[in-house]
Formats: sequence, structure tokens, C-alpha cells
Amino acid sequence: MPGLKISDRRVPVGKSRFQETGRQEAALALRAEPLHSAHMSRHLHYAYDPGQGRQHWRTRAVAWSVALLLVIVLYFLSWGAVIYFNEKQPLPPNIRAVLDVVYHPIGWLHDHTPLRAPLESYVGFCVWLARDPLPANASTLLLP
Repeated sequence: MPGLKISDRRVPVGKSRFQETGRQEAALALRAEPLHSAHMSRHLHYAYDPGQGRQHWRTRAVAWSVALLLVIVLYFLSWGAVIYFNEKQPLPPNIRAVLDVVYHPIGWLHDHTPLRAPLESYVGFCVWLARDPLPANASTLLLP
């Protein structure tokens, strides 16, 4: 088998000297430490339990799904906040241009999907909230 000469030792092509010594050190460590020790059995349990990898994958998939859903919800809620602040005090044209690009997908959803009515209701609510704030004594009005 062809090889490269590294430090007076022949190593097969495609493997580094560090990979070879790492394998040798791991083999020596396995021989030196009994397999029934608590430390090694814990590692062997996780390394060879086929269900552990699937469970870990499911947990990560659920976490990423929840995170993605949260980002989408916050994206739509932030659009309402932008509308609210624009109604309170108009934003400068350069900021409006950036926000038009950032929130263009919502405009596309409004124009091309059945979400037109809910999006218009949300905009109407944000505009109403900005133009018609609650009175100063609103907290006393809500309580009996």
C-alpha cells in the first residue's frame, strides 16, 4: 500500500499521523480502564443506544419548530407595532423604505391569499389603538 513517510513511520495515504496516534491512544485507554466502570458504562450506554439518537433528534426538531413558529408570530406582531408608531408619528422616508422591504412578504400575503380580511382587521386595530388611546382613567373604568 502506498504511503507517506512521516517521522520514520509509514502512514497510509489519506490518514494523518494524528489520526493514527489518536486511535492507538483510544485503544490503550479502553484496555487500561475496565469496561464495567461507571464512567465507561455511561459513555457506552449513550454511544450504543439506538433510541437515544432518535429521541434527541425529536427534541431538537420540536424545539426548532417552536422557535420558527415564535419568530413568525413575532414578525407579524412587529408589523402591527410599526403601523402603530407610524400612525403616532410618521416615520422618515428612508426608514419607511427599509420597512417596506422587510414587510413585503406580508403585503404579498394580503394581495394573494385569503388572509386579506384578517390582515386588514389587524391593521385597523393598530390604527385605532394609535389614534384613539384609552382614557387616563381607563383602569378605574374596567374595575367595578
